[in-house]
Amino acid sequence: MENERRNFLKKSALLGLAGLASNLIGEEKLNTIDNLIKQTNDGGKYSLPALPYAYNALEPFIDEQTMKIHHSKHHQAYVDKLNAALINYSGDQTFSGLFSQASKLDMALRNNGGGHYNHSLFWQLMKANSKGETNLPTGKLENAIIAEFNTFEIFKKEFSEKALKVFGSGWCWLIETNGKLKITTTSNQDNP
Repeated sequence: MENERRNFLKKSALLGLAGLASNLIGEEKLNTIDNLIKQTNDGGKYSLPALPYAYNALEPFIDEQTMKIHHSKHHQAYVDKLNAALINYSGDQTFSGLFSQASKLDMALRNNGGGHYNHSLFWQLMKANSKGETNLPTGKLENAIIAEFNTFEIFKKEFSEKALKVFGSGWCWLIETNGKLKITTTSNQDNP
């Protein structure tokens, strides 16, 4: 089981780089928090977003069964538990409202809200690739990676090493801070 988790993390991290190229530093910017995570008209509850591709679209990197389980069961559990935790929460229930208070939230709201957001972002960052090849970043992201890590291969190695060292539940991130790229990790469902 641990070996399967490590393979999923490694493949996901590398596959997500293709999406980062077009979304993170490219011309197309990521949606704002509240556009990425929308509440339904059903009493303001959150719902599981549809994947922007088929469950088998990421093969051979991530197989269809893994995607089905991770999206429809794992991510759905975060959505369900977030909605349950919000029943007794009287503060701003939009994601920007929750994020502005993240460090003060009770653990059920923080972990399940973070799990819902992180997974929603994760699904958007990955792209289907019919050729079965890893797409390398181009443009501004490629230049930033080269400036910070010297080569894409060094970056990939460092990112994979940090991702595999996450103990238990957590995330590995490529972030921009003060105009420089940095690899960082967070525990549980926190994010930078």
